[in-house]
Amino acid sequence: MPLLEVNDLSAGYGRVEIISDVSFSSDEKEILVVVGPNGSGKSTLLKALFGLCSVFNGEVLFRGENLTRSPPYKRSAKGMAYLPQVNNVFEGLTVQENLALAVHDMAQEELKDKLEDVLSFLPELRGLMQKKVRTLSGGERQMVALAMNLLRNPSLVMLDEPTTALAPRLASQVLKKAVALRDERGISVLLVEQNARAALEIGDKALLMVSGRIRFLGDAQDLLKDKELAKVYLGL
Repeated sequence: MPLLEVNDLSAGYGRVEIISDVSFSSDEKEILVVVGPNGSGKSTLLKALFGLCSVFNGEVLFRGENLTRSPPYKRSAKGMAYLPQVNNVFEGLTVQENLALAVHDMAQEELKDKLEDVLSFLPELRGLMQKKVRTLSGGERQMVALAMNLLRNPSLVMLDEPTTALAPRLASQVLKKAVALRDERGISVLLVEQNARAALEIGDKALLMVSGRIRFLGDAQDLLKDKELAKVYLGL
């Protein structure tokens, strides 16, 4: 059974359909990269999977359970995590306060153990705990957002263009964390990314979206090798 299964999904905002008849699946411990031109519906796909926009048709199954009409908090409780491109942290609070808010309902002793586990994966945050998030770099903010989600024990993390506006070195670090999620934590990753080449190089599978529909679905390396698709739609 796939971890995530999407069947004939059509979704958008209000009455406007942005993605149409999207079907794919993602397995445990896998990085699925979603690429495509601007405006192709990549971010809308993630929002539809997490219950943040209107679904007109189709279904979203997670571990075989139909979550198509479930609110985001129920999807989170089932093991889905979504990191939007912006507004994914509380900038006026410290790093420690952000992390505490993410698990406000967790017992103190459990929180202590879980926090130590997350910081062992994201040691960059250890020296930043008392700093206001607004003082951090873009890359550090992404790490805070990721840490907040990891505290909830997800089995699928959906990242929406996490390297946007980051310097190349920081962007590389963020993508390395995506690989570490899979290899060290056994967490599946659904990665929407504008830097198509860098994302496809770390991905297991790839989904190319064009005008709200799937144009390619298969091995990430196969998409990299497809000169026509790479040139026309990805600028490679």
